[in-house]
Amino acid sequence: MSTHALRRFRRNKVAMASACVLAGFFLMAGLAPYLSPYGPLEQDLASNYQGPSQAHPLGTDELGRDTWSRLVHGSRVSLTIAVSSVIVGVLVGAALGLIAAFYGSWVDSVIMRLMDIMLALPGILLGIAIVVVLGNGVINTIVAVAVFSVPTFARLARGSALTVLGLDYIAASRATGASSLRILAGHVVPNALTPLIVQSTLQLGSAILIASGLSFLGLGVQPPNPEWGAMLSKGRELVRSTPVAAIAPGMAITLVVLSFSLVGDGLRDALDPKLERH
Repeated sequence: MSTHALRRFRRNKVAMASACVLAGFFLMAGLAPYLSPYGPLEQDLASNYQGPSQAHPLGTDELGRDTWSRLVHGSRVSLTIAVSSVIVGVLVGAALGLIAAFYGSWVDSVIMRLMDIMLALPGILLGIAIVVVLGNGVINTIVAVAVFSVPTFARLARGSALTVLGLDYIAASRATGASSLRILAGHVVPNALTPLIVQSTLQLGSAILIASGLSFLGLGVQPPNPEWGAMLSKGRELVRSTPVAAIAPGMAITLVVLSFSLVGDGLRDALDPKLERH
C-alpha cells in the first residue's frame, strides 16, 4: 500500500475503528490461553446454567463450562477457518483466473463455465454439499469455505488479467521476446493484487458466516470444540435460562463480519487509482 493510500485509509475513521476491532479479536485469539480463566472443555456440573458473575463473566452453559473461556478459544477456531479458507480460495481462484485469461480459447470457456456453475449455487448450500461428502471437522470446513470462495477470486483475477493483457506494453514485451511466465509474474500478477486484496478482506466476513452457519447446522466443527457457530446453536436452547450463552457468540460473529466488511470498503476507497493523486 502506497503512502497516499495509507493516508487515505487512516482518514477513514469507520475503517480504522473496524481495523482496531479486528486487531482486538486476533489478539484475543493469539492470547486465548492467557485470557481465559478456565479451559474451554473444563466442566463443572454443579455450576451449570449460571448467569454472569465474578467467577464467570459471561456465565456458564449446560455443562458448567465457562462461556467467556469458550468464546475466547472459539475465536481461534473461527478466525483460523476464515483466514485459511480465504488464503486457499485466493490462491486457487487467482491461478484459475490467470490461466483462463492468459490461454483463452477453450481453456477460458471450460474454467469460467465451471465457475459460473459454482456461483449459481448459494454459498451455504455449496458448503453443505461439500461437508456432507467429505465429513465434519475443521479441515473439511476449511475446504468447504475455500471452494465457496474460489469462483469469486477466479472471475476477479481473470478480469484484471484481461485488462492488463490488452495493453500496448504487453504486446511490446511479447515482441521483445519476453516469456509468458515473465509477463505473468512481472505485469499481470502485480496489477491483479489490489482487487484481490480488497476482495480477500470482504470475503473473510463471508467465510466467517458460512463456517458459522455450517457449525450452527451441526455440519461444521463438532462439539465439544468451541466454535462460534456451534456455540450459537447450543445457546439458542438456553436462551430462556442463560441468554448470554446465545448473545455472546452472536455478537462476536456480527462484530467480526461487520468489521471485515467496513475494512474492505475502506481498503477499496484507499486503493482506488482514481484517488492516487489526491
